[in-house]
Amino acid sequence: MRSSQRTIALIGAGPVGTSLAIHAQRLGRRVVAVVARHGRTSQRLARRVKCRSYGTSVSIIPSDVDLVVIAVPDGEIARVAASLASTVSWRRRTAFVHCSGAVTSDALAPLRARGHRVASLHPIQTFPRAALRFADATLLQNIAWGVEAATGQRTWAERLVREWKGRPVRVPKEAKITYHLACTFAANYPVVLWQLTAELGRAARIPGGLGPFIPLILESLSYAYELGPKRALTGPAARGESSVLRKHREALRRLSPTWVPLFNALVHQARRRSR
Repeated sequence: MRSSQRTIALIGAGPVGTSLAIHAQRLGRRVVAVVARHGRTSQRLARRVKCRSYGTSVSIIPSDVDLVVIAVPDGEIARVAASLASTVSWRRRTAFVHCSGAVTSDALAPLRARGHRVASLHPIQTFPRAALRFADATLLQNIAWGVEAATGQRTWAERLVREWKGRPVRVPKEAKITYHLACTFAANYPVVLWQLTAELGRAARIPGGLGPFIPLILESLSYAYELGPKRALTGPAARGESSVLRKHREALRRLSPTWVPLFNALVHQARRRSR
């Protein structure tokens, strides 16, 4: 079967599943089933990708589908895999992938034991639930994917990522949590610091929330990418201006003392790395 005609069944209609379904359709794949916890959710996504089969049970998935994508919360992956292995009488060697960054492909062991190809393909992208209604194919264009699979399964998994117009990044099974920790630091914790930036801006009576600081954030990120994080460091911590840092610490202690331990840790790390 030509890759442009490949059929896909999707389990999970959250931000990741929605983006994947739309992305697959844009690439010429045919979504033949959408399964979600709630019937309305599966119906909504099915309509977006012109899929006629949707519902809350994996039993609606055609037994001759080429690929099943499992985009459910981490704690549900093993249960879904066991249900797929026992509920559907598969008529072909179907491929199964899940999209978790923290769970290994071993969660799909019941399917692997039946001779199916299995892998973990994790999109290195951010999918806030608040942006679900805006989820579209652009979120998955030209991004890297963390690929974790058994030795004999990596080639087809990496080929699939390339067919999805992505860049495969091989993740060793034993490093999966460390890899996901890196993703979490990239996607979430800077956002917490930006929230503090906006709060400090308001305390300084700077209008516009985070807006005035956006060029600073983007330029810093650009330098970190082009020069490397160490060479991109600037400010009083990198320059060793202890008197300014003391004033910063006191100002933060007055405004929001719970942030002071994090401030101290960040200053320490900035100083150490800038040296």
